[in-house]
Amino acid sequence: MFNLTIDEAQKRVNFTIIIPNYTAGYEFSRAAVIKRIDSMLGNETVVLQFKKGDEGFAIGESINVKEIVPWRPNPTKVKIKDKEGEIFEFSSGRKILRFSSNGIVIEIQGRLSNEELIKIAESML
Repeated sequence: MFNLTIDEAQKRVNFTIIIPNYTAGYEFSRAAVIKRIDSMLGNETVVLQFKKGDEGFAIGESINVKEIVPWRPNPTKVKIKDKEGEIFEFSSGRKILRFSSNGIVIEIQGRLSNEELIKIAESML
């Protein structure tokens, strides 16, 4: 279920999709819904993709995540309003900001600065 609008994606999941109010000038491109059976990663995930020219970032939102395992040791701990988050940096320049809100695990992925990642995350709370 790829190339969905946010409304189409919302109809296919059993949680309220959180839309960021701030996107650093990127525009919503498409959504995808992934359903899994008994997965550690969660049994329902929606992925929202945002684009600006050739650049983009994605937001993954999952419910029923059984265990959060870091991809890399020593993530950078950050505050997102009253929530705690972690930023993982990869040698490719890609970063992932991960945090939880109301039972939803949220991951923002892209080649954005830590400040922009946090600003996007704060706009979702």
